[in-house]
Amino acid sequence: MNLNTFVMTYNNTTVGDGECVALIKLYEDEVLGFTQYFGLPYAYQYFTSYPTNQGLQNHYDRYFFTDGLPAPGDIVVYDSNTGGGAGHVSIVYLNPTSSGFTGFDQNWSTPGKCHIESHTYNHALGFLRPKGSPGPEPPEPGTGEGSKNNYKKWLFSKRRTIYLSWHKLKNKI
Repeated sequence: MNLNTFVMTYNNTTVGDGECVALIKLYEDEVLGFTQYFGLPYAYQYFTSYPTNQGLQNHYDRYFFTDGLPAPGDIVVYDSNTGGGAGHVSIVYLNPTSSGFTGFDQNWSTPGKCHIESHTYNHALGFLRPKGSPGPEPPEPGTGEGSKNNYKKWLFSKRRTIYLSWHKLKNKI
């Protein structure tokens, strides 16, 4: 099953216990082909537990928004300031830009139901991309203040990485 078929099949329905993580588990099974679940009780832990969760590391690459923009099929993870402390996870469905995206969610604007939703990155920690997918594209400079800041952060991050790599190499010579 592909992302579009998944969204059309489950839009306006309830899956599992009606929580956002239940939708992600179904997406991982039906679209991504994962058979392993990661034992995470809260949505925000999809991002915060990544450094110590081998299952997440085996199936996803983790990115911050300074690395670039998410793409359709990625999972954006929101912090514990959302979802009553549990956080939230959303599947990027359409139109990711530096200011937001259209996602497919369960239990966001309509309790216990799956819906296509508009999102910003407010309280978002970053995003997960299935292993083997190309890395994120850099954010576009854009015209809005937020998009300019995202691009500047990305550019600074890449320049810093290049400088640190060069500096380590120089000290080894």
